[in-house]
Amino acid sequence: MATNDKNKRAPAPRKAGEPRVPGINLRELIEDRNWTALAGLGLLAVGVLYAIDRWLGLDFNLWTLLLIVLGGWLFLDGWRQYEAAGRVWVERARNRVTAGGAIAVLGVLGLFDLNTWAWLLLILAGWLAYDTWRRYEANNRVLTQTARNRLMAAAALVVLGLLGSLNWWSMWPLLLIALGVALLSGVIGGRGR
Repeated sequence: MATNDKNKRAPAPRKAGEPRVPGINLRELIEDRNWTALAGLGLLAVGVLYAIDRWLGLDFNLWTLLLIVLGGWLFLDGWRQYEAAGRVWVERARNRVTAGGAIAVLGVLGLFDLNTWAWLLLILAGWLAYDTWRRYEANNRVLTQTARNRLMAAAALVVLGLLGSLNWWSMWPLLLIALGVALLSGVIGGRGR
């Protein structure tokens, strides 16, 4: 075999039940609509940038700007889905508009440097846990993957809220990094969503 032949080999075929581990190719992830891996990459990036911001003493207000951009994008995407559905509120559009609006409002509040982050996160976590419990009860007490993911998100929000109320904010980027790795590796969420 010539030296250049090994570079031209086709990749090994996947086995039937084997999950596909995506490459870190942003275009491929967007084309595959792998939102879980994209969220994981986003959380990794935000966690690393925020950790650098806090630990090195830089001040570029990254977090609030990211919240405003992410919230605005979710709101706009939800509104487009609402328009595409004939101006009917389908569940996905309603959820995106609501979450996008809430995230953007939190970003705007962050611009004013209000000290209410911890309470807002704890309230959001409580609402998410309560809503998940209602869905769990309505589903005959069957814990689905979606319910499990929602409970893990509520737990992450509680941890962030407690870190904020105890003034341990410099530690929370580690939670974002761990959550990003979990999303990227498929521990949380499903593949190919």
